[in-house]
Amino acid sequence: MKRDIGLELNTELYQNAFDHAAIGMALVALDGRWIKVNRAWCDMVGYSEQELLSIQDVSITHEEDQKLGEDFVGRTRRGELSQFRLDKRYIHKSGGILWVQLNASAVQNQTGEVQCIFAQLQDITSLKRMEQQYRSLIAYNPAGICSLDRAGIITGVNPSMEAVTGFSEKELVGRSFRSLLMNPDSCPNLPTADKEEELHPSNMEMAVRDKLGRRVELGIKKVPIQIDGRSEGLYLIARDITPDKAAEKALLHIQQDFQEVVRQQQGMTFKFTKKDGKFIHTLCDGELMHRLGLRSEDVVGKDLSRILPAEQVDIKEQYYRRAWEGEEKVQYEGTLNGITYIASLRPIMRDGRVVEVIASCVDITDRKRAEELLRKSDRLAVAGQLAAGLAHEIRNPLTSLKGFLKLIQSKERNQSQFFELMRGELDRIHFIVSEFLVIAKPEAIKLECKKLSDILDDAVAAIKPEALVNQVDIQWTAHPALPIMECSEIQIKQMLLHLFQNAIEAMPGGGVLRIEAGYQSGHAVICIRDNGKGMSEERLKTLGEPFYTTKEKGTGLGLMVCFKIIEAHKGSISFRSKPNAGTEVEVMLPCTEQRDV
Repeated sequence: MKRDIGLELNTELYQNAFDHAAIGMALVALDGRWIKVNRAWCDMVGYSEQELLSIQDVSITHEEDQKLGEDFVGRTRRGELSQFRLDKRYIHKSGGILWVQLNASAVQNQTGEVQCIFAQLQDITSLKRMEQQYRSLIAYNPAGICSLDRAGIITGVNPSMEAVTGFSEKELVGRSFRSLLMNPDSCPNLPTADKEEELHPSNMEMAVRDKLGRRVELGIKKVPIQIDGRSEGLYLIARDITPDKAAEKALLHIQQDFQEVVRQQQGMTFKFTKKDGKFIHTLCDGELMHRLGLRSEDVVGKDLSRILPAEQVDIKEQYYRRAWEGEEKVQYEGTLNGITYIASLRPIMRDGRVVEVIASCVDITDRKRAEELLRKSDRLAVAGQLAAGLAHEIRNPLTSLKGFLKLIQSKERNQSQFFELMRGELDRIHFIVSEFLVIAKPEAIKLECKKLSDILDDAVAAIKPEALVNQVDIQWTAHPALPIMECSEIQIKQMLLHLFQNAIEAMPGGGVLRIEAGYQSGHAVICIRDNGKGMSEERLKTLGEPFYTTKEKGTGLGLMVCFKIIEAHKGSISFRSKPNAGTEVEVMLPCTEQRDV
């Protein structure tokens, strides 16, 4: 640009435009001295006009940009450039960095010789900071970032994308991104032409082949590049999900194996969670499930009321609730369609909270049958033991009967006496056989809720005449609020009368029979004490054995009947005794919390 510099400097219009311009303006000598500067430039760099005119451009230029500026000035001096533009950094008087966009033109004399440089300087510090922040976001982002133009050609990548693919930026830029795909046809929504609908934000997964030919799974977020309201391309923000995919595949195999194991197991496994106040099953499978007459679809997604009979639902929900509240190893027995099983429930905890309960079930039908057979076997053994004793016990009175019958036949004595003796012996036979039947017959008791106080009152009243005859004083004390029991009233009375009778017979010369009843830890406690002759330690060990007795006409069956009755009521009996110090019998029977008031 050929100008008369002297004329321009003396032109008033030029002076005003130069001095009052919104951007920095300056004339710079070819050796870097400031010839003239305006107010805007002074304000930008923090120096006064006099300070700037006394120094060179290089003295306030950032050291990394000094060579760049010298190169451009040199080329301008040699006539290679008539104008140039560059971004360079200056050092503000305060020490801060000032980014400036420099637009420079050569000022020539009439002969075309470059006299100086006219510079327009615009502060772009804020823009450069934003650009650096953006570049940092891209460069240091752990996610791989790749920019594509509208045709799907790679225009830039960050170091993370280089690490994911194994290719350098130089190898990737200018290449179609689709060429990296394991299956190029698997991603039809990648841009291949100028189609606006393909440049919308979306998420996808795709597999690429890295530089070594390995498969890399990527989770990708598509972000449109918008310039002046128009989509000019895409950013692909990628995360390597290969480990996640491998873990997902391994987990799927584990789940399939687990489901197969659950399906093939002889028992049954089920899980449930709680939704809207109901326990909803989320899994059910196993061989036992089919034996129970169920299918997985009959259980999964349903609560207990849609699976079990109504009378079982409330009972099972109590166990479910205990496990859901965090109780470890809740167990219960159940029966469905003739199959008896035992279930063990365990809570699954996450972050200290129960999120699910898992249960394993085992078929115990055969075990229950075996136990029943064992009980029957035990009963047969007892019956055999009793039969041996009965043979002896019955033979004696029968021998007497036979002898008396012979005497009757010979008519040598008064026949009425013999008939009386015969009747007594027959009564004894009847009694022994009755006791035997109580032990030998199958257990079929009917349990009903009864007041313990009423049962005891009736038993005490029944034994009082016998006590009076034998000069035994009965002292009967009961807790003011005895419990209500679920029991067979007849059998409990039978058991009590046996124990009362034994106590009276232990005091042939009379004495005191103390009877006390109370409540302790969910059990009714009945204590029977006498001050009779007592028993030795060896005798205590044989209590309950049939036909072992210290009584003249005893069979030992009465106490065995007591043991069986207490066992059938899930109670316990204990004895404490010493010779000549009396005997104490304690019977404990389970009862409800409800009290008899």
